[in-house]
Amino acid sequence: MKIKSMSQTIPLYQLISVTPHMLLAQKHKQLFNNFAEVNQPLYPQTHKVLFTDRDDTINDDGAGYLHKYQEMEIFPHAYQALKAKQDQGYLIVVVTNQSGISKNKFTEADFIQCMNDMAAHAYAQTGLIFDAVLYCKTSDPSEPWRKPNLETFNEFTHLFNVDKASSYMMGDKEFDIQYGQNLGICTIAVKTGKSVCTDADYVIDSIADLDNLEFK
Repeated sequence: MKIKSMSQTIPLYQLISVTPHMLLAQKHKQLFNNFAEVNQPLYPQTHKVLFTDRDDTINDDGAGYLHKYQEMEIFPHAYQALKAKQDQGYLIVVVTNQSGISKNKFTEADFIQCMNDMAAHAYAQTGLIFDAVLYCKTSDPSEPWRKPNLETFNEFTHLFNVDKASSYMMGDKEFDIQYGQNLGICTIAVKTGKSVCTDADYVIDSIADLDNLEFK
């Protein structure tokens, strides 16, 4: 997996495109020093991770194909809830299907700009830093990078050694929960989507209720 070098002058929360399916926060710039190829985790210690969907989990998806931060409605206390888990030692990783890119509803550059605007606002409001964003640009269900398929996770583990026993996947849709189940990690369904997925380890009203969950 080829990766790019990062400038040391940009904000820690800024998300940098490092592969066609991954954005990584500048705070992890040490991963990129002196590495041209990555074949094993660059962080030898294990990490517990809160993987989270974006649309209808962190923000209201509205009519769909959101690609401008100023048009997003962030759910109340969403950033605060994620920051609380980050303070408990969890990496915060967004996993999102963005088929609007392949459907020409918006460009990949639009998506990356939107995520960077979200990252900037989250940091300004709460100090939250999204550690990474894993995304798929197509609507083809057989695409290995599209949830609930696991290629995004496999690519992520080239950088981070994930402690599955202590990690979680949160989302509103059935394929979010299937993604977590395919990973073999604990799952959290939120009721802020168009339908309620009950086949999860936990079901909560909204992301704000993360505070009420006793994580392992």
